[in-house]
Order: sequence, then C-alpha cells, then structure tokens
Amino acid sequence: MELGFLLVAVVAAVVVAGVLLRRRKVRHRMTRAGLRRRALREAARLFELVEEREANRPVGDAVVVEHEIPHRRVTLHDEGTQRIYVAEHLAEVEELREQFARRGIRSGELERHYREPANSAGLRTVATALEEMAQRLR
Repeated sequence: MELGFLLVAVVAAVVVAGVLLRRRKVRHRMTRAGLRRRALREAARLFELVEEREANRPVGDAVVVEHEIPHRRVTLHDEGTQRIYVAEHLAEVEELREQFARRGIRSGELERHYREPANSAGLRTVATALEEMAQRLR
C-alpha cells in the first residue's frame, strides 16, 4: 500500500514539474549581430510610424494635455499613435531592452519613455535610444 502511494506521489510530482517547465517563459539569447539588426529594424519601424502619423495629423487635432512647450503637448491623434505603439511595437521594444540589459547596456531615455511615449517626440526618443544602444553593442 505504501509503495503504491509513493509511486503515485512521484508520478504526480513529475507531471507537475513538466507542466511548470513548459509554462516557464524561455527567452533565447540573441547574438550581438542579431540583436543589433533587430534593434535597428525596430528603430526604423518606429521612425516610419512617427512620419506616417505626423503626415496624417488632422488640422484641428484636439489637445488633451496642454504644455507650454509644443513637443510636450498630447493630442487625440497622439493617443491613437500610442495605442498603435502598444499594440504593434511595445512587446518588441521590451524584448530588445531586456536583451541589451543582459549585456549591461542601458539607456535612461529608453527607460523613461518606452512604456508610454506620450507623443511623437517620445516615440522618436525610443527609436533613437534603440539606435544608440545598437551602436554601443560592438
């Protein structure tokens, strides 16, 4: 009877360990060249997003957050741009940030802006930070 219980306990432990190991998020470490290439590609995509959104900015864009410095103002169009960034770019930027951090490369500018760049200026800052970090990866 004791042997049967022990066998069931061991099998249960193996099954639980297997499930936990499969659920663990494993991120593979990129090569330096691969990381550099991905960072530069994402920076280019962000610059393209900014250019496209700026080209399509409505004339009477409503200001949501007023500021005396124009590039710190936030408009309805900027909020739409931020939603696009979160949906299409944030996961990649976070992954790149993590990969750079594993190599000891950090950017204060990226840390301040990558989660919620308020407007096009914030997105440009994120893109520029990615480019600069890629260049430091020699």
